[in-house]
Amino acid sequence: MAAPAGSGAAREPVGAKYREVIEVFAPSGRFILNAGCAIPPTTPEENIRAMVRAAQSW
Repeated sequence: MAAPAGSGAAREPVGAKYREVIEVFAPSGRFILNAGCAIPPTTPEENIRAMVRAAQSW
């Protein structure tokens, strides 16, 4: 289940996907939220901020 850091999706759907990923995998205690191998240069800054907010709110 990949989180959409590089997608052009709107802020809330991106943030919702990150929260979903965290809720599914974090309880194992062996989960690291990251943007994958690379963040495309066309990634909206707001998508990266949504990932950070999701991690901070966990």
